[in-house]
Amino acid sequence: MNFRGKHVRILTRALGTLAMAGALHPCAIAASTDMPSPPPAVVTATLRTSEFDNVFFPDESKSLRLSLQNKGMEARLFSIDTESIDERGARNASTRTATLAPGASTEVAALLELPEPCFADVTISVSSEGLEPLVLRTSVAVVRRPALGRIPFKEAFYGFSFFANPEVAQRIGGRFIRPMIHWKFSQPERDRFNIGEFVDLGQRGHAVGVDMIYTFAVHQRPGWLGENDSADLAKPEMVAEFSRWVKNVLERLPVIPAGVEISNEPDLEFGRSKQLDYKESARVAAGLLRAGYDVAKARSPEIAVLGAGVSGVDFHNELTFARTMLEAAPGRVDYFSPHPYADARYIDGKRFVEWPDGYALREYLEKSAELLKCTNGRAVWSTELGWGVPADETFLSPVTRDFAAVCGQVLVLFKTVPHVEKYAFFAGQLSNWFERGFSYAIFAKEASGRRPLPPVSAYATVTSLLEGSGTGTWLDLGPAVQAWFFENKATGRAVAALWATGHDVRFVPPASSAAATVARVDLFGREAPLLNGALPDGAPLELSRSPVFLSTELARGGDLQALLRAGRWRAERAVQISHVGCQNADALEIEVTSFLQDDTPAEVSVNENTSRVTLKPGTNRVRVPMPDATDWLREGTLELPVAVVVEGNRIETVAHKEIVNAPWRAPTAFSVDGILDAREARLLSGNVDGQAFIRPPDPAAGWAGTEDLSLRYGYAWNEHGLYLLVVARDDVMSAASASEAGSFWNFDSLQAAFASATDSRSGFRPWDREVGLFAMKDASVTGFVQTHPLKSGQLTHSAKVGRQGRDTVYELFLPWSYFRGYGSEPAKAGDVLAVNFIVNDNDGAGRRFWMGPADGIGSGKHPEAYPWLYLAVPAVSTTTTPDGGNKTP
Repeated sequence: MNFRGKHVRILTRALGTLAMAGALHPCAIAASTDMPSPPPAVVTATLRTSEFDNVFFPDESKSLRLSLQNKGMEARLFSIDTESIDERGARNASTRTATLAPGASTEVAALLELPEPCFADVTISVSSEGLEPLVLRTSVAVVRRPALGRIPFKEAFYGFSFFANPEVAQRIGGRFIRPMIHWKFSQPERDRFNIGEFVDLGQRGHAVGVDMIYTFAVHQRPGWLGENDSADLAKPEMVAEFSRWVKNVLERLPVIPAGVEISNEPDLEFGRSKQLDYKESARVAAGLLRAGYDVAKARSPEIAVLGAGVSGVDFHNELTFARTMLEAAPGRVDYFSPHPYADARYIDGKRFVEWPDGYALREYLEKSAELLKCTNGRAVWSTELGWGVPADETFLSPVTRDFAAVCGQVLVLFKTVPHVEKYAFFAGQLSNWFERGFSYAIFAKEASGRRPLPPVSAYATVTSLLEGSGTGTWLDLGPAVQAWFFENKATGRAVAALWATGHDVRFVPPASSAAATVARVDLFGREAPLLNGALPDGAPLELSRSPVFLSTELARGGDLQALLRAGRWRAERAVQISHVGCQNADALEIEVTSFLQDDTPAEVSVNENTSRVTLKPGTNRVRVPMPDATDWLREGTLELPVAVVVEGNRIETVAHKEIVNAPWRAPTAFSVDGILDAREARLLSGNVDGQAFIRPPDPAAGWAGTEDLSLRYGYAWNEHGLYLLVVARDDVMSAASASEAGSFWNFDSLQAAFASATDSRSGFRPWDREVGLFAMKDASVTGFVQTHPLKSGQLTHSAKVGRQGRDTVYELFLPWSYFRGYGSEPAKAGDVLAVNFIVNDNDGAGRRFWMGPADGIGSGKHPEAYPWLYLAVPAVSTTTTPDGGNKTP
C-alpha cells in the first residue's frame, strides 16, 4: 500500500458540567441551567485502554481504568455504570460508586464479566445528582490464547504489516511485524539518521518473540538527495547513497531483523516515472534490490532479503514488473513479497466488495510460483494485503462483522497455497493514514491508547488453530460451502475451516455418524462440542460468510472429513442470479449459481422469454433468447425483470444497465484528425455535464460548472472497427511533455476501457483493454498508450487530440482485431460490449478530478459498472447519406 492519505488528529471537548477524554464518540453533555453560557466543567473523566490495548484472555481479570477528577466546590457521589454487549447481543452490567472531595481525583476500575472468547462494545456511564450523565464508549476483545508458544521465525506463518505494539501482536498470534522505514524521514540529512522508533519496536518485539521484517521504502526521498525522478536512482552515485542509507539503518538496529524488504510496491514507486517505461523502471528498482541485498547480507547472512513486493496492479499486468525486476537481480533476492490486492476492497455495506474467496486471490498466489525460480528461497512471503472500512466504523456493526469475516477468510486461504510461507495481514496501525475515507486499521486509535475492532478476534481465532499446520487441502462439500482441511501436527489437531459461499447454509448430518469428539469454534473464538452434527442445545451447525472451524484429534481427522462429506448442506436460498450479460442482442446470458448438491430442473425467464434448463451444482450460464433487440436495447436505462423458478420457488431480480447505441457509419463518415466537423457532430448523442458525474464525488474537488468540464460523446462502428468521439468543454488545457507521458492521467487526457458484456466483473480480465489518449505539448503529436494489459511499442490504432476554442476533441478508432473474440473477424450488427471512458482534468496543478458516463476506471477497475454499447443494425440500403449512414429505400 502506497499511502497518500492525510494525518488525522483526535480531538475531545468538554461541554456543560462534565468533561471526558478517551472516548471515540463523545456525547454532548450539558447540565440544566438558565445561564446564557455553560459553566466550567465540574468533573473530567478519562477512559484508558488496558496494557494490551483492550485485548484479554478468557482466564484473565478484565477491567478498564477510568480516571475521575472533581473540579467542583463540593464533594460528590458518582455512580459508574458499565455495560457490555457482545457479538451475540448478550449484555452484562455492573455498577460501582465513588465519592470525590472538591479538587480530588481517583481512578476507578470498571469491571467486565466476560469469561469466554468474544468481542464486546462497552459503554460506561458516569452520573451524579443534578448533572446529565457522561457516556464513554470503548471496545474489548477476549481472545483464545495462541496454541503454540514461541516458535522459530522460519516456522512462523502469520504476521502483521504495520503494527505498533509487539506485545499485543504476540497475544493475538502475530509472529512478526513488517514496519516501513521511509528514506525521507529516517535520513532527513545526509549524516543524520532518525530511527529511534524502529530501535524501540525491534527491542520490544525481541523481548516477546516477535521478529521484524523492515521495508526500506523509497517513494518518499530526502530533499538533499537532489533527484527529480525515480529514473535518477539508476545513477551509480544514487545507488551508493541508497546502500549507505540501508547500511547505516541496519547498523543502528541493536536487534538484527529477521528480514528486510527492498522497496514497497516498486511498480508504483518506480512505475510512475516520467522518464522510463514500465520495464525500464523495473530494472532501476532491481538495481536497488541488488545493492540492498549485498548490504543486508554483509550485516548478517541470516537476514532474509525480500523483493518485488508489487501491488495488485502488477497482477493485472501479468506480473510484468515483478518478473522484469527479479530477472534483473539474479541471486540477489531470497523471497518474492507480492501484495495481491483486490480492486474492490472497501467494505461499507453499500458498494460491491471483493471478498477473499470472490476474486482471483489464490490464482494470483499460484501464479507467483512462476517467478520463484528467480529467488533463493523458492517461496512467497507476502508482506501486505488488507481491506478497508469507513474510518468511523469502529464498533460492532454489519460492516465491522464483515471486516472480521474477510479477515478470517484471507488468513485461511493464504494457508492453502503450498509455496506461500508467510503472510502479513495489513493492520494499518503505525499511523493514522486513510485511503479515500477508509481505514485498514484493526485497532482504533484514541487519545488514551488503542482498542480493537472485530477483526482482532478473527485474527486470534484463526492463528490459534492454523499456526503450525500444513497446507490446507480442498474439501468438496458442494457449491454452497467453501471448506478446507488442515492437519496441525504442532498442536495435534485436525481442523476444517468452513463458510458459506453465498447465502447461509445449514448442515444436515447423516442418519448415523461416528461419534467423533469435534469442537466447533466460531470466528470470535467461542468453542462448543458438536455431537452428530448438532450443538449441545440441539441447534444445527449453520454457516454464514464468516468462517467456522471444526477441530478434532489429529488421528480422527479422517472421521471428521467423512462426517462432513456424508451430510447434506442446505442453503437458505437454492439459487442466486449472479450476473446478467450479453454478447449479442439476440439473447441475454444469465449466470445462475445453484447451491444445490444435485442437478435440478429450472426455468429462467426475462420478461416473457423463458429457457428451461437443468442447473448443475455451482455456476450455470443460461441463454435466454430476446427476439426484438430494437425494443429492449433502446438507448437509455435498461430495467429487465429476471426470474428463476426452481423447486417451486421463484427468485427475482431486476437487471439495471445503461445502454448506449453505436450507429453504423461508413469509413468516410469520420476522420481521426482531432477536428470536429458537421458529420461527426451528429454522432454526439451523449452528455455528461453534472456534479453527479464528478469523481471523486467530493464537492471540495473544485468543479465550477459545465465550462470547467463537461462532455459530449458518441460512438460509431463499421466492419473495420469502433470509433469513439468525445468533446470536452474545458476552460484550461494542460498537455503533457514527452518526459511526462508516463503519468499522462495527471494531465488533460482520456482513458477508455473495453470489456466483454458477457462476463464483465470487478477487475480487468486478461482479454479486457484500457487505453489512454492525451495531448502533448508538441501539438503535432498525440500521446497514446495501452494501459491494460501494459504494452509497449506501436499499436494498430488511430488516435488524435485537438483543440477547438474551449473544447478538446478526443478521437479514437480501434480495429476489431484489438478486441477479444473477434481476431480477424469483424463485429456484427447486434453485438454488445461493455464500454466506458473518463476525461481527466488538470488546470495547471495536477489532476483535480475526472468525469465520465460511469465509474470504474479512475478509482479501481470495475467493468461491471460500464454501460453496454449496442452496435445498432444498419438500415437496409445500397446508398449512404451525407453523414455516412444508410439511406432506407
